[in-house]
Parts: sequence; C-alpha cells; structure tokens
Amino acid sequence: MADHYEMIPFNSCLLHFTWRCHFPLLGRLVTLVPSKHLSQEKCAPTILKTFHTSRPRCKMDKSPAASETAPEYEYIEDCEQLERYCPGGFYPLKLGDRLCDGRYSIVQNLGFGGSSTVWLASDQKQQELVAIKIKSADSASKSQEVDILKHLHLHPLIRQLLDSFIEISPNGAHNCLVMEMASCSLMQSKSLAFHRLLDLRIARAIAADLVLAVQFLHGQNIIHGDIHCGNIFLQLPADVRRMIDPSQLYQKFGNPILEPIVRVDGKPLPAGVPTHIIGPARVGIQSDQITPTYLPIMLSDFGSSYYPSKTRRTNAYTLPHLVPPEVFFLDKQNDKYNLSFPSEIWTLGCTIFEIIGSGGPFSTLGGGILQDQVSVLGKLPDPWWSQWESRADFFNEDATIDITTGAPFQDSLEERYDWFVNAARRRSDMEEQREDEKKAFLHMIWMMLQYLPSDRATIQDVVESEWMQKWAFPAKQEIK
Repeated sequence: MADHYEMIPFNSCLLHFTWRCHFPLLGRLVTLVPSKHLSQEKCAPTILKTFHTSRPRCKMDKSPAASETAPEYEYIEDCEQLERYCPGGFYPLKLGDRLCDGRYSIVQNLGFGGSSTVWLASDQKQQELVAIKIKSADSASKSQEVDILKHLHLHPLIRQLLDSFIEISPNGAHNCLVMEMASCSLMQSKSLAFHRLLDLRIARAIAADLVLAVQFLHGQNIIHGDIHCGNIFLQLPADVRRMIDPSQLYQKFGNPILEPIVRVDGKPLPAGVPTHIIGPARVGIQSDQITPTYLPIMLSDFGSSYYPSKTRRTNAYTLPHLVPPEVFFLDKQNDKYNLSFPSEIWTLGCTIFEIIGSGGPFSTLGGGILQDQVSVLGKLPDPWWSQWESRADFFNEDATIDITTGAPFQDSLEERYDWFVNAARRRSDMEEQREDEKKAFLHMIWMMLQYLPSDRATIQDVVESEWMQKWAFPAKQEIK
C-alpha cells in the first residue's frame, strides 16, 4: 500500500481551484496538484492533497469577529488566523522545537482550528510519530476535552490521548494533547477522489464503526458535539508511524513549505508571533483506495464534547449543513431546553448518509439550512413553523410551493438519496445498494431525521435497525 499514500506539502505554486456546488460538505475547494498529475484524468491512485478554505462553524453565540478589523499581517492562503498569535492566543512554533522537556520534536504542521494548531512530532521515547494538538492560551479552561479523553481511554474506536502537558510561550500557558498519529480524515479522503465515494463494503463498515463509537459515548453520558467526516480518521500505516527521522520523512514526502509572516505596516513582528507559517501536510489516501488496512476508524476531536447531565448546551458547534432544526428554536432563557442526545442523532444520520454517498442530505448552498431541511422533509411542526419569521420568503403556508419559482417542491429524502448515493455510484461504476438495502437504509435515516427531538431514534434504535444488522455490522465483521 506504500504507493497509495503521499504527503503533499503546501506549495502556492501548485494551487488548482475547483467549484463543486453539488457537494454540500465542501463548497469551494483549493486542491494541491503536483504538476506531473495535471494532465491525468480524474484521480490516479497516487494521492492528491486537498486543503479546504475557511470552514464556517455554526456557533450561535454573538462575539466580535476578527475579520471585522483590519488585518495586521499580509494574507497567506490556508493558514491559521495570524492575529491569533497574541497574548491568550496560539503557541508560536518552528520546526525542530522540542516540547515536554525534549521528548517531542516538531516535524511538520498538520492543520489548525479556531482554538488550536496541530503538529506532527516525533516521540523520542516511544520512537514513533504522534500528533500534538496545542490549544490557544485563552481556551485552556473552557474545554472538557482532556478529562473526557482520559475517561474514554483505550476504546478501539476513539482516537487515543497518549499524553498531555502544559507548555508556556510568550502568549501564555497552552494545554498540549498528544494523540495517536492517524492517516487523513474521511473528509480529506473523499475530497481526494473525483467522485467522493467509498467502496460500498468499506462504507458500510465505517458506518458501523461510527455508530458503535457513538453508542459507547452515549452509554458514558457523553455527547461528542461535532460529528462529521472531518473528525473520522483512518489508521496510519505502520511503516509511516515509525518514520521519526525528519530527513527520512522529508525525503519520502517532500520538504515543508515556509511562508514568511509580514506585518501590513512593515513594522517588526511582536513577541509571540512566529517568523514563518508552515504549510500543513497530511498523510492521505483517496476514498476509493481505502482498504481494511486503514480500519477501524478513529473518532477524533473532542473539543466540543460535554456531559449533558452537567453542562447545558444551547449552541451547536458543528458544520452548518449538519445543524439540527431545534437549534434555531430553543428558548435559551428556559433552563429545561438544551441540546442533548437527540441532536447528536440528527448529526449522526446526516454523516452516515454522506459516508454511503457523495454528499449529505442537506445543503446551505443557495439558502439557509432551515430552508433546505423543509424542502426535503416538509413543513416544520408547530410552534416552530409559526416562529420562523422568514418562512414566507421561501414557501407558501403549507410548504408545498417554492415562492421564488411558483412551482411545487419536487425534493424529498429519497430523491436526495437517489442523486447522492445510487446515481452517484452508477455514474462512477461503483456498487449500488439494492432495493431492499436502500429501503432499510432510508428508513433508518428517516428515524434519525425526525424534526422533534423526542420523535428521533435513540442510538440503541440505530444499532438495532435493519440496515445496521443486515448490512453494516456484517460488513465490519467480514473485513476484520
């Protein structure tokens, strides 16, 4: 399998833009394509690396956005927010830096989020590669991530926390989480393939893994809070995991690309700001090349996780097209209303749909997420329908007519399925679900996408559903 994965470092000279408006997960992509691949059609087995433009999160809190102020630094494509290198912000790292009394040596950048950066490091004690998530100084006390990961220690479907410690930088004290090194996420893997599809047997097995992981979490009274394909990771081949010599790593995957950080006003960089940005690089494989070697999955990123019995949550911290409808109608002044397990079931259903197909059941392209949910599932129940003030901009009062066109709505969950699952597979000459499997699959998804949280399936209902029992779990057993 060595020829099926490749680490592609960031290089602005190789950027290639595409627009995939029919894929609700991705929207606009920035794809790094080595020049030797530009003339090839679709995707060869060699991995092409895709970097996403900024990914909007659906956090409903109101807070000043950094983008509302003039930028302090010259723009660099696809990097963390440079203004976050400030007191309370990110840890300024450079290649070769050592953390935790010299145990971990920084080798490469793996990516970033709103409150953390992630780094590839060599563990000098265990002689293997690890991923280190370094939290911003101002997020140190806000997350239950470390406590939750320690509670979930050793579960085979949860990405393991190997170590945690605190490092001090000019910007403050940073929680550092040492995680198992993984291959790419399922989101990245799908984006590497022209059709964004997985072998059907592999897709069933991944869905089974994800459901079992969520069943375990809910059994521990934990809500993940951010389930999507970007937080589902594939296993890393053992030969890559042992590649701790940076020169060996760079020889195989290419040298890191550094971009200098320059202030807009030309002044020197303040303390706490690195001199260069290191372009992210990941080990990846395109989705149609995933074999059982890359399984089981690892569910990752517990930064939004919480105990609903201890924490009241009214805001969704996930991708917009995965947000459940109750988020928009919660009475946040009433203590009895909060997001809980049913909200995660909605997100899980959307994610399973996307695992089996090339896209999810809902999209935010062309309008808001509520508009698309109604166009697929029908009229919202009362009192939500009457509380949705902008409904008349899109629908008649029965939600059967598209106000913008005057035409009846033709969309439905089954039609979204036919386009993103079976038709997508047919177009790509990949195995389709037979009619009996399609019926069982859609019934399970329908149970998970009921509008009212009280009407939705529980995780146990999902585990016991016909599709899981007859197709997903048998596929998982078959590929062991």
